[in-house]
Amino acid sequence: MLNSEFAHAIDAVGIAARFCRRIRQEGRIRPLTKADGSPVTNADFGSQALLVQRLRTFFASDPIMAEETAELADFSSDAAFTDELIADLKTAGADFANVEALVHAINRIRPASGDVADSSWRSRYWVIDPIDGTKGYLKGGQYAIALALIEEGQVRFGALACPEYPLPGSPSTTGSIFFSARGQGAWAIPLDGQAEPVRLSVGPGESRSDTIMCESLNHSPHGLSGQVAGRLGIGEDRIRKMDSQAKYAAVACGDADFYLRLPTSATYREAVWDHAAGVIVVEEAGGRVTDMDGQPLVWSDARDWDANHRFASGRGVVVSDGKLHDRILAVISETVRTNA
Repeated sequence: MLNSEFAHAIDAVGIAARFCRRIRQEGRIRPLTKADGSPVTNADFGSQALLVQRLRTFFASDPIMAEETAELADFSSDAAFTDELIADLKTAGADFANVEALVHAINRIRPASGDVADSSWRSRYWVIDPIDGTKGYLKGGQYAIALALIEEGQVRFGALACPEYPLPGSPSTTGSIFFSARGQGAWAIPLDGQAEPVRLSVGPGESRSDTIMCESLNHSPHGLSGQVAGRLGIGEDRIRKMDSQAKYAAVACGDADFYLRLPTSATYREAVWDHAAGVIVVEEAGGRVTDMDGQPLVWSDARDWDANHRFASGRGVVVSDGKLHDRILAVISETVRTNA
């Protein structure tokens, strides 16, 4: 069904997800605060190091874009934090000889050639979110490990490992990996064990007739999205608030009909790693993803590497099973005008 490079990528997100889950289950999350005030943990850094190492093993020449960065001085100054992280990574199958090797992996630095920010990224690069939904991870909610491949400005492949999301059709199974390659459909497998992939399809099953909306717990203007839901006839009890790209999984497997992530300010732009993997999973499951003006999301910005981690254009993100999409866009436009 998938070629070997995508099989390697699915394996990588599974390894990172099991690493993150074990840290949380053992009560050993070490939270830190980034310069922008958002949280980061030892598991974020470890997950990113694992993913980068696996990508370097199988795709040595591919550039990698990822959310986290690490300062050698910070890691060197906290020996207990770093030693524990290196030991946990060794248990997960990744052996880092010292703190310098760990920091180089987190920062995507090639051992021989330095930074990966060269012109080749414009045609092909990988995107990593080592833990999407760190706040959910910290408080016991949903989170996802996200990996995507972008080629020629299009998402070609995406994988989402959701350790707290059950396999579709198996509500007692905890933990799923959702994945899609362009033109090959969307699928899910259990995070643990072996099973035949489950084909994903948007839209509610026979057991559900009501419309369910998803939105972020932390990255959405809930007043505005609540007004949109009200105009669509959706009550508060049918709005599922959750962290991470697990919301994309919910739409892709029919547990929700649409997901709104409306902008919190006029200048805010979404990060590529927060959406790339989820977008292809939903689209290949038969859904639709646009910004709130109905425009496709833009995945490349040829100006420079640093600028590319934000969408070059677009306002917000609207994800749906496709049936309600135009109606949702119209209601958003009407609601925004009313609030202007």
